Amino acid sequence: MYNALIVDDEKSILENIQKAIPWEELGIETVFTAQNGSDALSLLEAYHIDLLISDIRMPGMDGLTLLKHVRAVYPNIRCILLSAYGEFEYARTALTLGIENYLLKPLSVEELIASIQKSLDNLAQSKHIDQNLFHDNILLRWITGTISEDELVERTPVLNINLYSRNYSVILLHQSQHHNLLPLSSKLETELKKDYTVYSLAQDNDNRILILASHEINAIRLCRQVQHVFDTANASKDVIAAVGSVISGSAELSRSYSDAKSTLQYAKLFSSMQVIAFEETFTSRINPLSQSRVQNILASDTVEAAISSGKILFDDLFNLASTSREVHDLASEIGATIIAKAMDELPQGTFSQLNATLSERCGPLAQYPEKTSYYTWLETLITETWLLYHSQTGSISPIVSQALRYIKENFSASVSIKEFCNQFDINASYLGYLFKTETGVFFNEYVSQVRINNAMLLLENTHKKIAEIAERVGFSNVSYFIKCFRGHTGISPAKYRQNKLAESATLQKGTFK
Repeated sequence: MYNALIVDDEKSILENIQKAIPWEELGIETVFTAQNGSDALSLLEAYHIDLLISDIRMPGMDGLTLLKHVRAVYPNIRCILLSAYGEFEYARTALTLGIENYLLKPLSVEELIASIQKSLDNLAQSKHIDQNLFHDNILLRWITGTISEDELVERTPVLNINLYSRNYSVILLHQSQHHNLLPLSSKLETELKKDYTVYSLAQDNDNRILILASHEINAIRLCRQVQHVFDTANASKDVIAAVGSVISGSAELSRSYSDAKSTLQYAKLFSSMQVIAFEETFTSRINPLSQSRVQNILASDTVEAAISSGKILFDDLFNLASTSREVHDLASEIGATIIAKAMDELPQGTFSQLNATLSERCGPLAQYPEKTSYYTWLETLITETWLLYHSQTGSISPIVSQALRYIKENFSASVSIKEFCNQFDINASYLGYLFKTETGVFFNEYVSQVRINNAMLLLENTHKKIAEIAERVGFSNVSYFIKCFRGHTGISPAKYRQNKLAESATLQKGTFK
């Protein structure tokens, strides 16, 4: 049986809710009431409460303040908020605090009962998965390096984790088609347990993490073992296994995890390999230098500064490569490292969003034979990553993030700052200032960049006429399109396409300029 607490400054509403709800049938033994947030806190301190139903607008401590306190001190309490105000800001703030539902007054008894039942069902379910969550949380903190050595040692006997193997490595499993990875992951885990101690956890439905421990781990042999399981199980070709670096001692596991993430990004965006080890990528040679620089790219104040830092990094590493293949690998690894570093600080839910964005914008990296040809590609990748990174970490305001999404979704149509501001009821001058301050470019400049980047993709990958491409990316005037294209790339669209065709032919002959 559960206990519930109802908080509302109107006594009649408290009484009506008490009378209208079949509490015992729902499994609730005791219902407490309070008419303000302060009294509610006293009851929360004195009794075990499982369900909180609270009004938002109350004198003194309002419902949102009460909820923030509950989330900080009593995170397992299920919360339903009530309000006579249908304002979006209230709902948005409430949702960020993890509520079960947000109901508007006058209340529907049926809706309230359904919300209570759903809340209690979720509470019951959570009790069954608490142990699994505890296990996964410890493993996740271990591989990310966010747990102290003392706490890890203390927890390991309960979770049966061995911290005294000589070698460790992390494998990331990913499937892009949103199919359940668990059956394949289970088969792989069973097979690998013949040679290794294996711990597993789910990152989300599309990504699973395996931690391997053994007296000795050979990454290349491990890749062959994984590939054998994939082949035997007829695994879908969109499944990728990225094997992180083999490290000595459990304290360095976060490094293997970081390397596995870089390897996964490399495989997803630039490689056709299904199973790939960190040691097989160019990153293993450039990682020490690039990792120290990539954070500077993401921490740049503007897109322009980020691009400048990226070009400096590429220039510094370019002398490591002597063939067109190595230049291709170098650029790919820089891109993968940038993405992986961004993901370290992004909310988990943006994993698929980031990859979808970059896969669409960058695609498989074209193998350009000239160093300078990579700059355009690098600008696109850094711009997309930087903008998404800063929008998710709060460095870009919600309204600018909305403007960026608006441009990307509507660039092929008529797009202007005036139209956007009219649609969202925003002052155009203020948005223009904010957009330039936060992104480093003016609104119209960014629209033009997005259009030209899409035009370049069409020029490279289609046989469409230039006039058709111009119209498709949002230019009504072909002459103006050519002028803008030349301003961004230094050459005309026709010359750009011609160069790409020539570069492709040169590459096929195996030459390097």
